[in-house]
Amino acid sequence: MTACSADENRHPQQPYDTTHVVMQKVLSGNPGGKVVYRLDAALKKGDKIHAMAHIYTVESFDAAQIFFIDDEPEANWEHPCRYILIDPQTDDYKIIKASAPPNNLDLYTKIYPE
Repeated sequence: MTACSADENRHPQQPYDTTHVVMQKVLSGNPGGKVVYRLDAALKKGDKIHAMAHIYTVESFDAAQIFFIDDEPEANWEHPCRYILIDPQTDDYKIIKASAPPNNLDLYTKIYPE
């Protein structure tokens, strides 16, 4: 897992834009051939993400917005992909390197490409 902190000088009245965190900070504004999905419901600490034979647990944040990035959308599973967990209060995030999509991908919204 990789941990990163948001800019501590962010104005407290600024609305949280967790999609922006993924697109600008994680993907550096260049999503290329990747496919990005967002789970519209936040998960809380202790919740689990089931991905084929793998289970990932939300451990770092009390609540987290979850994104799934398919790094090689044309390949068969298992191949490189990532889960991005973002604290909606601070924009801090963690990256979980993975090799399988979530079992409930149908509950995620595809945000890139549109």
